[in-house]
Amino acid sequence: GIGEAICASGMLVSSLWLGARGLKGGYIRTLSASLFAAGLCMAGFAWQENIVSVCLFGFLFFLALPFANNCLDCLVRRVIPGELQGRAWGMISFLSQMGYVAAYTLAGTCADGLAATLQISVGRGSALVILIAGILLSVTALCLLPLGPVRQLEKASA
Repeated sequence: GIGEAICASGMLVSSLWLGARGLKGGYIRTLSASLFAAGLCMAGFAWQENIVSVCLFGFLFFLALPFANNCLDCLVRRVIPGELQGRAWGMISFLSQMGYVAAYTLAGTCADGLAATLQISVGRGSALVILIAGILLSVTALCLLPLGPVRQLEKASA
């Protein structure tokens, strides 16, 4: 519906911006900031059952994703030698797909468990799982900045 279109248009807006302007370095800082923002937005759209709030935070969440993807892509492509990129991206894709399976399984189980434990609806249990995941994503994003190996990755890609 219209809500999905509004949310997805965030990705279109930031993709157009990145296509026109690109990123000129500062990948780790941009990655951390975009993941931090994405986490806050996840928590925001899970906070309350309000269509305006969900659409606003959904739009902002999808606005942040292309920045994170662009930074990760630039860092990985510049560090991995060309002759190994096919294997590397195959492994990255495999791990990502397995991560989806694990995430969906854990999210559903956690949502059901929280709903039963807190005596709330399964929908609110799902929202609570998304809220917690958003907060954890934001905390993880902040932890990226001071990590030496992550900083070295950016220096190696320069």
